[in-house]
Amino acid sequence: MSGLGVGLGSPTIPNPNPNPNPNPSPNPSPNPNPNPNPKQVGVGSNAQELGQYVISHVPPEMRRARAREWVESYHAELTAALRARGLADAADAYTCDACFDEYVAGGAGRWVWFVPVLIAIGLPAPMIQFFHDQLSAFLHDHVAHPADSPMPRV
Repeated sequence: MSGLGVGLGSPTIPNPNPNPNPNPSPNPSPNPNPNPNPKQVGVGSNAQELGQYVISHVPPEMRRARAREWVESYHAELTAALRARGLADAADAYTCDACFDEYVAGGAGRWVWFVPVLIAIGLPAPMIQFFHDQLSAFLHDHVAHPADSPMPRV
């Protein structure tokens, strides 16, 4: 099972959508996966990257059940690494609640910006719908009122 290691040695989050084709054709297309997953790389926080990853890769039911655990694990690894580097004040200042808030605001903010980009570049409608639905479920779970939605992040 493949996954993405997040942060400084934090646990691997399983990829719930591995390539279902165990016998690829001898002449694969440039993208043999029938459900390609666009990736975006940018400057941001690891908590933001975790939010961005779970929106695009993790079914909402799994995310709801495990997200707090993943963020807490990442936060524990990060603060331990900061303390090991003599940065106890920085570790103390970055609370787990602040880390979770960044997971929500950063992940959602990136996807709020990214979904229109996917539309503009002509991604197939079923893929756009998938990412829309993933983002919508995430926002419904974490944003009480539309006015409180995070700002888009590029």
